[in-house]
Amino acid sequence: MRYFRKLGMVTVLVAVAFLVVSCGEDGDGGTGPSDGCAAGRLQLSFSPSPAYVSAGNSVTLEVKILNPENLTAARVVITYDADKVEVTGIDITGLADNLFTSTGASIVVSEMDYSTPGTVIFGLLGRKEGFQGVSGDGPIADITFRAKVADPTTDLTFETVELYDYPVANPPVPVADVCFNHGEILPPQ
Repeated sequence: MRYFRKLGMVTVLVAVAFLVVSCGEDGDGGTGPSDGCAAGRLQLSFSPSPAYVSAGNSVTLEVKILNPENLTAARVVITYDADKVEVTGIDITGLADNLFTSTGASIVVSEMDYSTPGTVIFGLLGRKEGFQGVSGDGPIADITFRAKVADPTTDLTFETVELYDYPVANPPVPVADVCFNHGEILPPQ
């Protein structure tokens, strides 16, 4: 009987390992990483990606959301190799084409932190009377990276993504099915 119990546990572990390898990393309900997401699917991506930068210089990447429906808020955690690049700034409210302002909403930055090397955290939400979220495609943030070394090759990974649609439940529950197109920074070619 003990043999079958061990065999059952091994089978479960193998099945879980297979699912993790075949589906990729789970980004809090997402299926990333992905080289491409199905058309019409809710997704986050970096633009441009890959981005090219030489030592001592900076490059700015947009964090974009594609295909949201009635999006009211977002919280994003991004990781990168802090030995190769550093974040020198994040712009959310200064983006003229920020997705959240497309309906005339104002943007409330709920969180912004890049003081921990290797991690960027930001959160934002739209605010206006009768706001029922935004739909469409667009950027939600610009992040500026500075290359610290001659070969700044690093992956930009969506570590955690929480997107909230209208109507927001109480307590809020993030959208479960988000596809990620992780980014990359490379040396000039």
